[in-house]
Amino acid sequence: MTNKKKVVNKKVSKKKVVKKPIPVMVAILNRGHISTKLTKQLMEILGDSIVNKKYNIDFRFSSVTCVDYNRNTIAQMFLDSKNKWLLMMDEDNPCLKNPLDLIERNKDIIIYPTFMFKTDDGGQPVINYNVFKKEGKMWRAQRMTPNKPFMQYDAGGTGCILIKRRVLKAIKRPFLSKLKPNGTRDVGMDLWFCERARKAGFKLWADWTYVCEHYKEIELINVARMILNQAGVINKGKSELKLLKSK
Repeated sequence: MTNKKKVVNKKVSKKKVVKKPIPVMVAILNRGHISTKLTKQLMEILGDSIVNKKYNIDFRFSSVTCVDYNRNTIAQMFLDSKNKWLLMMDEDNPCLKNPLDLIERNKDIIIYPTFMFKTDDGGQPVINYNVFKKEGKMWRAQRMTPNKPFMQYDAGGTGCILIKRRVLKAIKRPFLSKLKPNGTRDVGMDLWFCERARKAGFKLWADWTYVCEHYKEIELINVARMILNQAGVINKGKSELKLLKSK
């Protein structure tokens, strides 16, 4: 008789791969206080990171005088840390959704579109977004594109911005204005940072489904001007608009 060996099929158990939380610095520029809406958002970001365990959040609050100096201080704090991403937010600039969601897109720079208050060529107050395309030497603010919510642009504001580590490693003193020979400003800090980043080979994106709120103190007469200016388009409010126009 021959001895038959029993063949035992051993099941190889696969180990579950546990992803480590991504280290993210969330830095808030402030002047000693932040808006209640931003406070609420920070609590939601923290709560979401605890539940989902996707991110290891390193909160920083910086109130250094002068915005460019403050941003560069945060950039250096970030580089001195082991964080992979920097989410930089102004005290008055909460996003309508969790801004960390966009880390999954894995882009170099992402701008969260924010309303800004300006005047047009005729001196009338208008609301635009801080997302720009460059036309020659001019920077043109862009309108929302609902059909293409995630698009590449030339520049944007830094009030709420997500930056990959390699960008800040490549650009020294990232947040500076470009000055004219006489010392006056030629290109603002936000646009000049984006311009330098693009020249260094990085791409900048904006997501129109992640628009930010923007809290500002403005003169109510400017609000009236905007309303009446729009009304004037449909032949209403023209007389009131004349009274409120800047001299």
